[in-house]
Amino acid sequence: MECKFIGVGDAFDGKHTNTSLYVKIKDRSLLFDCGFNSAHSFFQLVPSALDLDILWISHFHGDHYFGLPMLLGSFYSSERKEPLTICGPVGIEDKVRTLTALAYPNLLSKLSFELKFYEFTPESVKDISGITISSFGTDHFESAGASLAVRIDYEGFSFFYAGDGAVSSENLAQISGVDLAVFEAYNLDVAENGHSSVKQCLDFALKAKIKQVALVHLNRFVRTYHLDEILELIKEVEDVNVLLPEEGHLLHFSGN
Repeated sequence: MECKFIGVGDAFDGKHTNTSLYVKIKDRSLLFDCGFNSAHSFFQLVPSALDLDILWISHFHGDHYFGLPMLLGSFYSSERKEPLTICGPVGIEDKVRTLTALAYPNLLSKLSFELKFYEFTPESVKDISGITISSFGTDHFESAGASLAVRIDYEGFSFFYAGDGAVSSENLAQISGVDLAVFEAYNLDVAENGHSSVKQCLDFALKAKIKQVALVHLNRFVRTYHLDEILELIKEVEDVNVLLPEEGHLLHFSGN
């Protein structure tokens, strides 16, 4: 399994791409979220971008799915043939079709590949192309509709992405022991305003016995002015390898 960080920034970070992750597990590839500027970085950082199998959208905020018209347009201009599966909260198909029509009114009718849509609720488990995809609700802004975290299991590998918002302690058992967990850590030490915090994510990782954790979607001011404090919190955590990634960072995991 490999995970490449396409973007790690918050919605309005001028220095970092919107949070987006590319995960490849053996013969399957997935992209998690595709915000305003994420698609551009995806094509720059992933040579095999055209072979993407599944796109996961965590919720309907612009920094998590407004890059879709560019993604689909690039696939169209590259004459992609294989179907693309798009997963997300209830309403995902309508959102994608409406957004794409606003950007390029005739694009969807011209696509040379099929779009397959799967809706998820906060307690869904689906098998898609042999991949087990389990979704969980997070505490995020209600204006975005459902905000979903997701766990992926395939061929003995496991991956967790929190999307936006705080993950509940009720999900400890479902997330426990994954190979890699990527958490949104917008705030420094207090979870508030529909977002999690660095401290809360680290505490959760310890309780869930997750060995490898990455923190993304940090508030741009927290990342800039509180970096020393973040690094100090990370240093205090034992038994967890914590990464504060930049764009392009690549993690590899071997099989058991």
